[in-house]
Amino acid sequence: MIKQICYILFLCSFYSIESQNWDSISKGKFSFQLERVLFDSVHNELIVSSKFLRNVNTKYVRGICRWNGLRWDSLKGGINTHDQLNVNPNGVAYDCIPYNGKLLVGGMFQSMGGVNATSLALWDGTTWDSLPKRAFRFTDDPTQVDGFLKKGNLLYIIGSFDTIAGQPAKGLATWDGTNFNAVPLPIGPGFNNISSIIEYQNEIYIAGDGFLVGANNNARDVFKFNGTSWVSTTGNGVLGGYSGVADLEVYNNELYACGHFTKTDGNAGDHIMKWNGTVWKDAGFKDQPSFVSIIKMLVYHNKLWVFGGFNEVAGSFTSNVAVYDGVNWCGLKDTLDNKITSATVYNDTIYIGGGFWKVNSDSMKFIAKLKNPTFFNSCVNVSIHELSNNNQVSIYPNPANSALNITDEQNELQNSTIEITNSIGQMILSALFNNSIDVSSLSGGCYFLHITTSDKRILHSKFIKE
Repeated sequence: MIKQICYILFLCSFYSIESQNWDSISKGKFSFQLERVLFDSVHNELIVSSKFLRNVNTKYVRGICRWNGLRWDSLKGGINTHDQLNVNPNGVAYDCIPYNGKLLVGGMFQSMGGVNATSLALWDGTTWDSLPKRAFRFTDDPTQVDGFLKKGNLLYIIGSFDTIAGQPAKGLATWDGTNFNAVPLPIGPGFNNISSIIEYQNEIYIAGDGFLVGANNNARDVFKFNGTSWVSTTGNGVLGGYSGVADLEVYNNELYACGHFTKTDGNAGDHIMKWNGTVWKDAGFKDQPSFVSIIKMLVYHNKLWVFGGFNEVAGSFTSNVAVYDGVNWCGLKDTLDNKITSATVYNDTIYIGGGFWKVNSDSMKFIAKLKNPTFFNSCVNVSIHELSNNNQVSIYPNPANSALNITDEQNELQNSTIEITNSIGQMILSALFNNSIDVSSLSGGCYFLHITTSDKRILHSKFIKE
């Protein structure tokens, strides 16, 4: 009987707490939608950017400003200060990365703080500068840098550009500290832009929105560099005439891709798929009747958080935010009145930016921070048959009454942490690893054991408490 009840709970469960997950930090100071929320790890500040951002209250910031946890400030003049004709900066900072003790900022702009630094600029906390060699000309328009990846002595640069330092390019290049070099790609004539780059299993992966593979005009793809050449991860690419990949993230030793794509078009999943190094699989997010846009993913507190514009996850209501623990998809309780365009983690807190004005009935114009990451509206188990031998841990006895024992014959789990959640994703127990866990106080029912290892792998198992 317990197993039958658990199976029903696995399929659909609901949980509600009369509280709110988000806090405002803007106090109505922003007048326009924020396009990017970034973490400046060099100076430990939050950076926000928008092509329509002019002021934070009475402070002139022009397209970019920073938050140190207490107050907002400008970044010395801001974006495109050379252009005195346009009231709006008409430029955006899309990403940043530490570089030689400074912050390297990439985006779509021609100057920063009055310095000629097209789409790439260095910020030392006080002044702006350009790299010692120019990647793009001042007259290149539009040129857009979307992201970075540091691997060894090379800095990879992605975006929407067809030349770099005078070389033909397809949105991917490297910088070795002295020279820029375009990276040849097996991309067809319909190239638009590369939107994400990440390292997974010691290989570099890229994905984008609008570039074509071979003669198939409906195929976008996720490519990987295997040390010798760039190869496709699928035979046909991400299928669909309007499909595209917005972001890549590694979670639980699998690579996740999100964006706008559906199983109806022939893809493995709806809007989110996961790759284990060999094959793409459905992540269980599920299609919805309205247009869905998943823009950003983050790994936070051992869970995968996804953001964008959507109102369902795995068939249950949520509002532009969903959380996945490898077993359950959970929606947050709150209702945002518009989509989320960006998210980052700053001081161990998630910050979101976008076009929203309100969260529930509270004013939170365009930016908010996470107050409580556990107030889920509903959780749905989508992985009853998904726990593979690669990420399972052996436990006994099952069902358990007083103690649940974990098999660790090679002592590989000694520096791990343990979490136990119930069938709707609520945290029941969190502790350092122990081979035997006291479960005598748990109510009868079904539970999930999650072990986070020292190398950040997440192992799972299911058990029943009698």
